[in-house]
Amino acid sequence: MSDVESLPPPLSEKRHLHNPLGLALQLTVLFVELFISMLVSLYHIFVPLPQKDITGQVVLITGTGRGIGRELAKEFARKGCKVACAEIQPNLNAETIELVNKLVPDSCKGYQVDVGSLDSVRALKKQVLSDLGSVDILVNNAGIIAGGSLTTDLDPLLIENLTKVNFLSHIWMCKTFLPEMIARNNGHIVCIASMSAISGLANACLYTSCKWAITGLMESLREELRLNPKNKIKTSVVCPYFVNTSAEYVNNWTCRVPELSAERCAKDIVRGTRENQVIFSIPREQYFAACFMKIVPQNVRDRFYDIFKSKVNNIRVDEKKHFASYKILAGEFNAKTK
Repeated sequence: MSDVESLPPPLSEKRHLHNPLGLALQLTVLFVELFISMLVSLYHIFVPLPQKDITGQVVLITGTGRGIGRELAKEFARKGCKVACAEIQPNLNAETIELVNKLVPDSCKGYQVDVGSLDSVRALKKQVLSDLGSVDILVNNAGIIAGGSLTTDLDPLLIENLTKVNFLSHIWMCKTFLPEMIARNNGHIVCIASMSAISGLANACLYTSCKWAITGLMESLREELRLNPKNKIKTSVVCPYFVNTSAEYVNNWTCRVPELSAERCAKDIVRGTRENQVIFSIPREQYFAACFMKIVPQNVRDRFYDIFKSKVNNIRVDEKKHFASYKILAGEFNAKTK
């Protein structure tokens, strides 16, 4: 066994707070800015934020086979964008492309991709660049809603594939498309997370942990981009409540407040993107409620969760093998499947 290089001992001298007077001044300015920002936020409750023009921009959306992804493609097309629809299931994607092009002729092209595979994502980039040009808005939407708790005996392959689709795909998409945005110093990355990224969800710790990871990834990425004082690349994290995308999903969860429609969700996502919102929920007020619950005593939080109970049923693959999403988790469906 090779020797491991030893670390130097801790510094012996006592560490001191750097420039305490300057820190006090900075904190004073911060509180003044906080007060002004709160007034501006209250103002925009009644007066909407200005929305940037995205006419003619290239928008790449993953997971466009149905649900939020399909509605996003339609909504961005309505705003005058050129839409690239990326989906692992070609038949569903063909339906989306037909619907979008009927709505806005020649506004949409489709691509088959396995977002959990870096090679597949790189191939997607070459195709989109060749067909439509540089991507202005990247929407990482692809995901699989599936119950799954560490308290149950889940196949490790299911855990691995769930993580690939719901989190690793965001890394691959950002890693692949961000360098070109940096070169142009222009672009917007939108990641679809979940309200479970702010508040835990029973029987869904695997799904939820991926959504929490997305928020951490994007917050850190935004800080890295801010190291360039001239940065113009925007990032947004969207945290929707339960969305009624299909009976397959709706039958797998229990929630007291009714689900959102995919159409309403897509409209709010496009609006938040055009407003350059950094993180927001759908409905908007849920984000602030969830943040407030973080600072109250735990027994009050537990009581709140009991009142607004939400739970996802545990995954039972043997009963759902006919669903494509579960075939993906089981490793039976990939970008080469026809």
